[in-house]
Amino acid sequence: ERWRKMSRTAAGVALAVLLAGAYARAQSPDEVAVFDAVLGHFAADQQGNSSFLVFSETTVVRAWNFGHMGEWFPQELLKGLLAANASSSSIDGYSPPKPFRCATPRQLGDVLTPGGCCDWPAFRSRFPDAAGVLRLSWPAYSPDGLLAMVYVETGCGLDCAAGRLYLLSRADGAWRVIESLVSWIA
Repeated sequence: ERWRKMSRTAAGVALAVLLAGAYARAQSPDEVAVFDAVLGHFAADQQGNSSFLVFSETTVVRAWNFGHMGEWFPQELLKGLLAANASSSSIDGYSPPKPFRCATPRQLGDVLTPGGCCDWPAFRSRFPDAAGVLRLSWPAYSPDGLLAMVYVETGCGLDCAAGRLYLLSRADGAWRVIESLVSWIA
């Protein structure tokens, strides 16, 4: 009986730790600065159509997401990106710069389908001023901390989605995008 209680307690603690680690993670000042730099660059590229909702769950990154563009980036950063984003976790506390705003799974509600896609007619009805949904990955950093890489997925319809890789450099205490490439597009 004592063994069974200890096992249940240990299993409960392990599950709580696993769930906390899988779904919640505080952002460091560097991560916030990297996210802000990427979104600023993305907004400039969109030429006025950047009112995307930033999904409050990070995207899972797989090697196929890099496409052939992966060969253009430092391999250590790509490996770090894969390791840091093997599962999705929350960035719910992140406040993106305008015109972006965060959207939680609860706010998206039935717009978010079980496969992680959107019911686009329902999305357009509920969020008429939003161009689409954007998902960030956690950044990966070079060993010296001077480079970072982020993968971003965007969706705005059935035939409107893309994956992008962003390479950033830290200089004078600020992160700046030095390269961005579309790795796939639909």
